[in-house]
Amino acid sequence: MRLTQRGAAVLATSPVLALAAWLLGLPEAAVLSACAALLVLLAAFWTKASAAVVDIQRSILPTRPRVGEPCLVQLQIHNTGSRSTAPLLLTERIEAVDSLRLQLAPVPSGEQSMTSYNFPTHVRGRQVVLPTTVQVEDPFGLLRSTHPTGTETQVLVLPKLWPLSPLLAVLGQENMTPSHAAAFISRPAEEFAGLREYLPGDDLRRIHWPTTARTGRPVMRQFELPLQHRTTVLLDLMSSASFERSVSAAASVVALEAEQGGLIRLVTTAAQSVALSGTEFVNAADQFDQLQDRLAQVEQSPKAVSIPSLLQLLDAQDGGRLVICAGSLTSTDRDVIQRGSRQFSSRVLLTSSGSEQKQSTSDQAPQQQGWLHIDWPDGSALNRVWDEATRSAAGAKQ
Repeated sequence: MRLTQRGAAVLATSPVLALAAWLLGLPEAAVLSACAALLVLLAAFWTKASAAVVDIQRSILPTRPRVGEPCLVQLQIHNTGSRSTAPLLLTERIEAVDSLRLQLAPVPSGEQSMTSYNFPTHVRGRQVVLPTTVQVEDPFGLLRSTHPTGTETQVLVLPKLWPLSPLLAVLGQENMTPSHAAAFISRPAEEFAGLREYLPGDDLRRIHWPTTARTGRPVMRQFELPLQHRTTVLLDLMSSASFERSVSAAASVVALEAEQGGLIRLVTTAAQSVALSGTEFVNAADQFDQLQDRLAQVEQSPKAVSIPSLLQLLDAQDGGRLVICAGSLTSTDRDVIQRGSRQFSSRVLLTSSGSEQKQSTSDQAPQQQGWLHIDWPDGSALNRVWDEATRSAAGAKQ
């Protein structure tokens, strides 16, 4: 329980009036002094008696919003006390983002009330919502009682996604993976591989009846998973004003690969000792949420290595596609990256510039050699820039 600014002024007035009554012999001042002290005392009793005994449950929908998407936070307040609450002021504090205040009407004993607000999703990353602070103030505004209620909640704001069109297939991007192993029962994405004899436990729906009738013994159809293409997504962590757009671009490429059912590995230009830690190829569809969570928490690093230095550590493994998401680069940097990434069959450099600018002639010429530079100007839609660049590259190859 604490005095408000008004309460402190009233309490300070009481001794001043008492001193004036004693020095000047003014009985009215003595009465006013006693009234001021009594008013603060009554406010203290009222505030203590009206202390809210409530239970607050917080729910957030969706639980993993994306940057710019609406997200609703609902607070369910249950009065567990024996009397109605006073008007309450609820404070929701989101670490490193904002604080919101919500007014709540009195809640009768044993009943519930609901209030909600829009969660700010303009900042990517893990946001912590601290326990709700419940505040009760006396009718005169002299004393205030505050106490935290509820639990801490974490909200992971994911990067914004742009719907990207598929890139052209290139030589060397297919590989033999464990998913290429033969399967006894087909799934929708599997292809017919051949015939084999029946084994106990086989699905009878896979019997090949013409061959079974001809040989006189059950013969099963055998399936295998199709070959999967590989894509390496490299995100530059060097400090840049367009870093958030680079993260959004990387997340969009991951989403594209998840739709196509390919294999992907996500690499960042972190310190060289950890740059390739945990960057093996994974199924993009199966690991989509984990990859998006990782991109949601990635941060710029002053110790990040350069893109050419990291390319020397990457193994293309018989080709594959490389997509580099970086900020604004000079033509010299782009030339160095182009020469240092030739171990990949297809290379896409996606830079985020600060203003509208067209690709230079030096970027257009090497596109027939598996190189494509896409510049994403500030204020434009990535999917539009991506589609125009890929259509241009497709036309150049025909």
